[in-house]
Amino acid sequence: MEQTRLLDKTLLSFTYDLLRSKTDQEIVTNFSWVMAGSILITISWNLVGTVAYGKAAVSTSSKEGSKSQNFWEYPISSRFTWRFGFLPTVIVPWVVILFTPTPYLFNVTNLAGLMIYYLHYFNRSVIYPSQISDHATPSPVWFFVSMLTLTTGHTFVQAHHLANVQKPLGVSSLTFVAIGISILGAWLNARHDWILTKLRARGKGYQIPEGSLFEYVSCPNYFGECLEWWGFALVTGGGRPQVMFAIFSTVFLVLRARFTHKWYHAKFGAKYPRERKAIIPFVY
Repeated sequence: MEQTRLLDKTLLSFTYDLLRSKTDQEIVTNFSWVMAGSILITISWNLVGTVAYGKAAVSTSSKEGSKSQNFWEYPISSRFTWRFGFLPTVIVPWVVILFTPTPYLFNVTNLAGLMIYYLHYFNRSVIYPSQISDHATPSPVWFFVSMLTLTTGHTFVQAHHLANVQKPLGVSSLTFVAIGISILGAWLNARHDWILTKLRARGKGYQIPEGSLFEYVSCPNYFGECLEWWGFALVTGGGRPQVMFAIFSTVFLVLRARFTHKWYHAKFGAKYPRERKAIIPFVY
């Protein structure tokens, strides 16, 4: 594989030293190792607990209510967290596009992949926060800082890989199938997020969600997002950063759905539909 340094003499040339990489290809490889480590950490973390935001933050705070709160545990509004924690996903792609050579950006599969990624996070950072209820559970400072750091890093690598590293792929029937999977996943994710935000807007605390795929699973929004990222990985021809991100997202969301499913059963008891699965209809 040809080794390149397309970021030299650009605004982003410092990333070679920052990421301890000599070439663009090495940036991608190192990122893939980071994602592999993140997958193992996520699995290990969920064996002893879960990431404390949303419902998990409620559970954690109720258990540790007697402890003094330090800076990293200080609560930040959910709306602020989602808007600004994901803001790099809206800004960084434009930095890569405007300030690097981008020889492969307008290849159909690369551009489609970047658009899938960008539109998902545009919704997550710009549109979705406006729907969040004032009654939504706040997130701790450490979660916001972690989100900001991770979104900056993985957005840069995804954009750099698709614009500067991944060579053109031919368009096939699989390309259109993959785009269709991503569109379906994005619609499911946005629709069921909207249902949840409408429930919380009533200000009556957590309620049992109903309608659409909520009749079959506890977390159809997570199911939709998993579909979206696997479509993203397929449309880019199984690019390493895209596949690793799809694996990481699936592991994280499945474990998160497992926690949420158990939480619903614990909170609502016999009122919660027993036939519902956690995330995959009729399966799990």
